Amino acid sequence: MTRRAPAALLLAAGLVGGGLVATAPAQAANGPASVEGDLVVQGHGFGHGRGLSQYGARGAALEGQDVWRILDFYYPGTTNYRVGGDIRVRLDDRANGDGVVAGSTVPGALRMTDTGDGTTWVLDRDPQVRVVPGAGGRAVMQVGGAGRPWFTVRALAGPLQLEVTSGAVSLTAADGTVRSYRGTVTTALDGARVWAVNRLSLEDYLRGVVPAEMPTSWPAQAVRAQAVAARTYAINLKDAAAGRRAWDLCSTDACQVYRGTSVENAAGDSAVSATVGLVRLWGGKAAFTEFSSSNGGWTAAGAQPYAVAKEDPWDGAAGNPNSTWTATVSSSAIARAWPQVGAPRAVEVVARDGRGRDGGRSTRIAVRGDAGTVEVTGAAFRSKLGLKSDWVVLPSTSVPSLTGAIGERYRATGGAARWGVPLAAEFAAPSPRGSVAQGFSRSEAWWSAGTGAHFITGGILDRVRASGGVDVLGLPLDEEQVVSGTTSVVAQRFARSTAWWSAGTGAWTTRNAIDEAYRAAGGPLALGAPVEDERAVDGRVVQRFERGDAVWTPAGGVVLTPR
Repeated sequence: MTRRAPAALLLAAGLVGGGLVATAPAQAANGPASVEGDLVVQGHGFGHGRGLSQYGARGAALEGQDVWRILDFYYPGTTNYRVGGDIRVRLDDRANGDGVVAGSTVPGALRMTDTGDGTTWVLDRDPQVRVVPGAGGRAVMQVGGAGRPWFTVRALAGPLQLEVTSGAVSLTAADGTVRSYRGTVTTALDGARVWAVNRLSLEDYLRGVVPAEMPTSWPAQAVRAQAVAARTYAINLKDAAAGRRAWDLCSTDACQVYRGTSVENAAGDSAVSATVGLVRLWGGKAAFTEFSSSNGGWTAAGAQPYAVAKEDPWDGAAGNPNSTWTATVSSSAIARAWPQVGAPRAVEVVARDGRGRDGGRSTRIAVRGDAGTVEVTGAAFRSKLGLKSDWVVLPSTSVPSLTGAIGERYRATGGAARWGVPLAAEFAAPSPRGSVAQGFSRSEAWWSAGTGAHFITGGILDRVRASGGVDVLGLPLDEEQVVSGTTSVVAQRFARSTAWWSAGTGAWTTRNAIDEAYRAAGGPLALGAPVEDERAVDGRVVQRFERGDAVWTPAGGVVLTPR
């Protein structure tokens, strides 16, 4: 953004709402960072940071730690237990419109059963079956696809169960990709859409999870730790869902990623079989074993007693690209994320958790714009902008420093919460002579030896700019304040004028002789606030007020006439 000369600095009015006060210690990593184009953000970790760090498990295994030492570190106090059984997975990534499109990896091997009345079909050729919502709260079964028209077979009496006599059930997503699944697939009508739910053994399920969540080329002990964490996580969600719905968990990273047979491999299978049935218990139940790619060197605390925050000695091992990362965020992306702030001007980390590098994870972040300020959690900031984590480090050189009388006045009268963040260093203004100016995101500051340092903001700042700036009105002599005896009129004195503002009239100025006479007569208490600036009419100078008029002539001076 281009900045103009001092009398018309490109600064926004009314930036901060609600009186934001920073609570974090002043650090270079906190900003405030000016948003005048792209904002380059540095950070640590990838994901929420709770529980097992996948890169940390890799680092631990490279140092010779076994699966149990790794799990004891990331889930302290939990113990081993062996389980079995099936799991039901809602295949979110296999949605095809509002329904499900299924087939089999071996033509003619797909068997379908309407579980509502027991009717069974076997497709002896290679068409697909589609299940979509129908009338009366029932799903409809159709046959066709692969270039053929869809033919409606019947309205289903209950969920349709799909299984195969050989091969595996295949599902086609809306983007045309096909994945196959062990076990059975059953449809579940949920309002206006049909989901596919894959039921299979817990161990077969993990064969499609572990390689999707962690590279199985990593050290075997790390992959085994992933297998136990994923198995435990699945059982925890299964227990929580018992009797409440037709599935136990989903297939995306909103739960944990499951991709069926398409990702199965020997190394992943080995990790599953080496830990068969093993889960981590806490209080007699499967623990909530969250995990993420990288914690940045310090685990984040969770809601469970075993989800503690502590330094991680392994996460920063060589080869972790997420230990420290850099991302570029455009001003337009920030504006889309928080349109209520208007044009973004600055971002500042307000509070951190105090754990790890650069003060730790960001817990509160302020986004400031020319229409207001919003304060959000670090997690929300990360989610809205697609960052790797909430451990955000802002550039240290993006906002100019505050020095001298302007800096002192800034700190003494409210700082960023009142005046916004500095957009440039102070400079010697070419006019008025001997003055110094500095631009802020919601104000301008001016200093001279005779007036001291004072700020102009809001509607009065807009009027000052429209009236020719301080060259015409003079330097400010104080900050705006409510006029004594009123509750809604704000005034600010300048060397050659006074600026007035109210919600009903907006901001206007009084100048020279009219200014002196108006103030001497009681100002807004006598005539109300001005409703225009003075103007020349036929050799006179006139100005209207809410409850009167002022006229100046060379011969008679100023005459005030109440209405």
